[in-house]
Amino acid sequence: MPNLNQRAAILIDEVNIYRTAHRLHGDVRLNIQAVIDKLSHFEIVRVINYCVDTPENDTTIFKNKIRQIGVEVKTKPLKIFRNGVRKGDWDVGITVDAVQLAPKVDIIVLATGDGDFEHLVHYLKWHGVRVEVLAFQKRISHELMRSIDAFIPIDRTLLKKKQTTNHNNNHKHNNNTTHTIAKGKSHEHK
Repeated sequence: MPNLNQRAAILIDEVNIYRTAHRLHGDVRLNIQAVIDKLSHFEIVRVINYCVDTPENDTTIFKNKIRQIGVEVKTKPLKIFRNGVRKGDWDVGITVDAVQLAPKVDIIVLATGDGDFEHLVHYLKWHGVRVEVLAFQKRISHELMRSIDAFIPIDRTLLKKKQTTNHNNNHKHNNNTTHTIAKGKSHEHK
């Protein structure tokens, strides 16, 4: 049974989760608010979403919306090399942040299925941090699955239809209750 006093950080590998969601379910993305709600049994002290900006995909609306609920957004541009190879990942950045957060939290939730994080998981566990992974059951690496303390499967309840950029700002507003992360506590707003 989770302890409400356990401090948790959620680190979201947006590139990995978005690509996997798109392959499995089409035009959807992770519903970060639903993830925060699902993990509300912890004291969530930090939520970081790691994005890669691409020329063909404007994520401005998405990033602004998740900032409004207290999610820190880290971005970097997609690198396109002369030979056409495209590179855009946050593996090192996520690892550095996790290592820096480790002394300040009891739990780190990694939203990724990337097996490259196996060594990070071992490091965090060696330093007394519980590691849980939020990922798609069909797309989590076996090495990562074997190394973690708990697995949280991403299902349709944690996904939402991707919103496209509307340059006329005529997008619909949702008046549902939302939660924000502020000073390490989850707060409800209407």
